[in-house]
Formats: sequence, C-alpha cells, structure tokens
Amino acid sequence: MNKLVPVELYAYGYHYILLFLVILTALHLYARPIDDELNKKYNFIVLPLLFFLIFLYMGTRPVSFWFGDMGVYAANYDDFRRGELPKLDGDILFYGFMKFCSTIMEKEFFFLIIAFFYTYPIYLISKKWGKENALYLFLMLIGAFSFWAYGTNGLRNGLATSIFLFAISKKSLKYQLLWMIFAILIHKSTILIVVFYLIAFKFNDTKKIIYLWFISILLSLAVGSVLENFLLSIGVMGDDKITAYLNNIDQYANEFSKTGFRLDFLIYSATGVLAGWYYKIKKGFNNQFYNIVYAFYVIANSFWVIVIRAAYSNRFAYLSWFILSVIIFYPLVHESMIKNEKNKLLLANIMILYFAFTFLMNVILN
Repeated sequence: MNKLVPVELYAYGYHYILLFLVILTALHLYARPIDDELNKKYNFIVLPLLFFLIFLYMGTRPVSFWFGDMGVYAANYDDFRRGELPKLDGDILFYGFMKFCSTIMEKEFFFLIIAFFYTYPIYLISKKWGKENALYLFLMLIGAFSFWAYGTNGLRNGLATSIFLFAISKKSLKYQLLWMIFAILIHKSTILIVVFYLIAFKFNDTKKIIYLWFISILLSLAVGSVLENFLLSIGVMGDDKITAYLNNIDQYANEFSKTGFRLDFLIYSATGVLAGWYYKIKKGFNNQFYNIVYAFYVIANSFWVIVIRAAYSNRFAYLSWFILSVIIFYPLVHESMIKNEKNKLLLANIMILYFAFTFLMNVILN
C-alpha cells in the first residue's frame, strides 16, 4: 500500500477516506430508524472492515521523517539492529518491545504492529461502549483531530493513551491499574493522565468541575507564566521533553505554528465541556462511568489551559483531547438515548460537525 500513495499525500488520503464514510454513515442515520435491519447490517459489516483498513493504511505508511518522530524511532530501531544502544529517555516498555522486535523483524513490520496496538484498543472499546452502535463511536474516535498525528508521529503518546482507554473500559479496578501501569511504561506522561483520572473518582460534581475549567482560564490569563514556573519547580511535569517545551518556548516556536494563548484550541476544548453539561444537566444523562470520564476530561483540560502558552501546547492538550470523542459521543450511542429519533438525528449532525473540524485543520488549512 505504501507504494500506491505518495508520502506527502498519506494524511490527506486518510482524511478523505473518513470524509466519505462519515457522510455515508450520516446519510444512513438520516434515512432509516436506528434499529432498522439495513442500518444494523451496515454497522456490522463496516466496523471490522474500517478497522482493518485504517490499521493497514496507517501501519504500512512509508518509513519517513515526513511523519515527524517516526524517523527518529526508525533510527533508534536501526541502532538496535546493529547492536548499538541509542540514547533514550525512559519509557522502558516501548523501547524494550522495540529492542525485542529488532532481533526478529524489519522496522516496517514493527510500525505495522504499533499501528495495530494503537487502533485495536479503540476498536474494542467502541464495541464495548457502543454495542450495536459501535461504528459511530469508532468512526469518531479515529476521526478525531489528533488521532492520525498520534498514530504516525507521537507514537508513544498515542499508544499509551489507547492503552489507557482500554484500561478504563475494564470493570475490575485491578485490571484497570495493571493496564494503566503498562500505559505509563510506554509513555511516562501518562502518569499525569492517571492522576487526573483518580482525582475524578472523588471530584466529579458537574457544576463544580465546570467552574474549575472557567477558573483555570482566568488563572491562565492572570498568572499563567507564574503557574508554569511553579509546576516546573516542583517537578510536576516529570518528562524532560515536556520541561523543555515549557522552558524553551522560543527554541520550539520555529517548529510549531503558534505559541501563546491558543484561542482556537480553547474553543475546540470547550466543545467537550459544553457537551457534558448538555447531556448531564439539560438531558439528565446520569451514568456513573460518564460522570467520571467527563470529570477527568475537564480536570485534564484545565491543567492544559494553565500551561496553554507553552510551545507544543497541543501535546499538553492531548492529555484530555484523546478522550474528547468519548465525551461527545458516548451518551449519543448509549442505548438509553439513541433510540430517541431526535437524538439519532443529533448524532448524525454532530458527527458531521465534529469531523468537519478535523478535515478543516488537517486538510483544508494544512
């Protein structure tokens, strides 16, 4: 497949494939009842086919610096193949797996396996949370603004967040913690995600956490740089690369489109805050799992708002963005809501709007 698509068109190809499927799926929702047999057959057939298509398309992309950090990982892999130990920055599970793979396969197969482990947990959680409506959730998870980037560039971070999502899909706390440890060993920034999630167990009052988000905006505007320095001084950031982003905004500014107070990112993040408020307060959607993940999203996003001026602030935003599709679409695919005809049409409309932002940012404005 990687010989059929020029490397510079790979991301465009991905998003055009999803554009076609989003429109087709929305048309199905507009035209037929949610429990119509044709709709059920469409979901049943398209879901696994879409998973295999995306996994193979992403996993067989050319090994190239065109995909950012992929080139660095390829160089690390070549070092392992030669028996050399490249200079690494922790994340022992990821690099340990890379070292093992380097002894038995070429790097192209390694990236194929990573793509599988990135997408397969998303497929599984979509089936578990969406059941017969899993296609809608899966399509929006892989159609999220940052999904392609973190499956082709920020591999460790993307892989770790997929494992984290799989972790919280488990009912047993023991298995949740086990998979969370795996996620942390893949990318240590996941420690922050786990901490935010544990806080959300205790602090998930909807109105209070929404107040927290607005307060974080005011704090960022008033004393954002002071708070960034404080977080650095007490070692909250943990990851040396994260610390570098915060400490060297000028150095990284040339590699990033914009630094400073990212109003565009803030508006994008606000969609999750607004969605949870609408479902929980206006629609009365009361679900224990959703209460926790919504609180997690708002808490994690509030942290990003505080450090919004940092270079590569999208990497901080991704600590919450990776679950944004769940925040927006989990209630809509839930059996208690989707059977309502108005909610079915709402699902179709939001699917189009949600992916429209992704397409705008990754294709039209790129």
